[in-house]
Amino acid sequence: MRNTGIRRFLKNIEIWGRLRILDVLRLLFASRIKYDRIEKSELKGRILFIRPDRLGDVIISTPVFRILKEKEPKVEITVLASNRNKNIVKKLPYVDRIVLYHKNPLLFFLSLFRVLLTGYDFAVDLMDIPSVTSSVYLIFSRARYRLGFSQKPGGYNVNFIYNVRVPLMIKEKTHIIERTAQVLKPFGIDFSLQDLRPDFPLTDEDLKFGERFISMIGWEGKIVGINISAGKSTRWWGEENYIELARGITRRGYRVLLLTHLDDIERANTIIGGVGNMIRLGPVTGDFSKFASVLRWLYILVTPDTSVVHIASAFNIPVVGLYPADYQNLVSWRPYLVPNRVVQSPVKDELHHIKVEWVLDAFDSLVDELQSKGQNL
Repeated sequence: MRNTGIRRFLKNIEIWGRLRILDVLRLLFASRIKYDRIEKSELKGRILFIRPDRLGDVIISTPVFRILKEKEPKVEITVLASNRNKNIVKKLPYVDRIVLYHKNPLLFFLSLFRVLLTGYDFAVDLMDIPSVTSSVYLIFSRARYRLGFSQKPGGYNVNFIYNVRVPLMIKEKTHIIERTAQVLKPFGIDFSLQDLRPDFPLTDEDLKFGERFISMIGWEGKIVGINISAGKSTRWWGEENYIELARGITRRGYRVLLLTHLDDIERANTIIGGVGNMIRLGPVTGDFSKFASVLRWLYILVTPDTSVVHIASAFNIPVVGLYPADYQNLVSWRPYLVPNRVVQSPVKDELHHIKVEWVLDAFDSLVDELQSKGQNL
């Protein structure tokens, strides 16, 4: 209890400090001139996108980078990335440069200095949750046009930084990909007329890794992937549930590829031991691209709420998704542009309340849909 109190006290100090920083930034750098849109004649030069968060966040942003580059090929696109997503950003053919964000104070200021020296014509904050860090980068970009999502009053309100405000769509009604694509509107691009399927680029080496792995296990046809790892410990569904699910899927004539992060390898081995011969362990590797190269071979993916859902959308893989009771989270992060079924827990952030028969019913329903469309591989 004492440690919890100390952590809460330190967190309150951090919040207070961030709010005071915002007060200073508001006083010194509040935008006096507002723009409704950017004239097409000015769409040239350098543009900085702020995206220093998780892997899934950069995947759902790829349509924005791709569409803007297609429409305005002369624009040089730079992405502020993090160590968690830089390897994917580097492979995007429509991104010209990367600036790496670091939490280390010295490296942080070095990256800020690099942004300051380069200078940009446009800077876009893709984070729809207010951030002091992104606000600082926008200021240091020296961009004439600073774009960001309109924020509600209170808290980390950074509206004063933006001179081009993008309406923030209602989170309970819109997918995160469509909300993010709103930043294209000031550039004169109607995202509703564009292909918003996310990208997950793979090199020839990555593709060969996937081919070798599938060849090694000697399976052909219907492979169902079950991913057991998620970003939060509260999204753990339970070994017995996964064993029962895998048994049910193998009884339906499918082979199961169990997918896991290294942290869950012991759980994965327990599940495999409880299922039998029709299940194999997928590649356990720190290289997410090689892991993704195996996903391409799946007929259906079953997964808790995680970035793997977005990779499935990129590869057009049907998904059965397990989600917490949070309705906003479901709407924002459900599978996108692929055949899918979602099973939602009746209890917030506790997936173990989802019954195995619910997931198998969803799986059967998805298979019926695929077969009706001639996708019975």
